[in-house]
Amino acid sequence: MLLVEAAPSLAVAVRNERCEIELPGVLRYFARRVSAIHRALQAIKGLYPERFDAVTASVTQFTRAFDMASDAALPASVPLPIDSVLVRLRELASQHLAMLPAPLGFNPAPIKAKQPAPSRQHRTGADRPIVVLDPPGFAGQSP
Repeated sequence: MLLVEAAPSLAVAVRNERCEIELPGVLRYFARRVSAIHRALQAIKGLYPERFDAVTASVTQFTRAFDMASDAALPASVPLPIDSVLVRLRELASQHLAMLPAPLGFNPAPIKAKQPAPSRQHRTGADRPIVVLDPPGFAGQSP
């Protein structure tokens, strides 16, 4: 995530990631991940406004905020090696994990149901040619 935020573009940051799929798929995957993490960071800012009020919703800014602040608010009961800001945030917001969006919390993004296409909608593009046939006995006759 820090690599994605520091890179000039998402394509530059992820060109060597997920080599089993092509670049458009990698870009979609990482765009979803980045969006999900930023949503989770926004939720953390809302839960702890006194601590993260001046911080933008980026992993880089949250890392700086943790480096500048003391970690006295973090629970010390579990002796985990904390080397990631997302792990630190999970420990800080441990009582809210059920409500926080994934990948930080346990609440997955809702899956939107596909809207059925209108039954009378026509296809885009030019209309097909129409052949008009005269009924038998009327071709060339005048009334």
